[in-house]
Amino acid sequence: MIDYCGDAIIEFKDHTVYEGLFSFCNAQPPLQSFIPGTASVIILDSNTVMFHLRADSINFDTALQFDINCFILENIFPSIHLSGQTVNDTGWYSHGNYIMGNTGLIAINFGYPDCLNNTRFEGLSK
Repeated sequence: MIDYCGDAIIEFKDHTVYEGLFSFCNAQPPLQSFIPGTASVIILDSNTVMFHLRADSINFDTALQFDINCFILENIFPSIHLSGQTVNDTGWYSHGNYIMGNTGLIAINFGYPDCLNNTRFEGLSK
């Protein structure tokens, strides 16, 4: 039997740096969208990762912990979802080899003061 989730999680853990954009909700003047930044992955254990999120242009620097969850769709397609420490902390990973040579796409939604449910990082691994 093929372990689709096991293989997908191993692939996810191989990507340790993502470059992308942050978007914060409108509650923080001025509107802060499309801010360049990075997410560095730290593997804590077999089912837990920590993302170190940085956007130097706005002095944003934080770390968030997520549990890795994998679901099999249509009997063969692994889907990796991330669940954080609060209901506002969620995310997902997608294999993205077709996107200009990049090998993975990460999207992370997370709570932030005055902006609990509309803060997001989305990035591509290199």
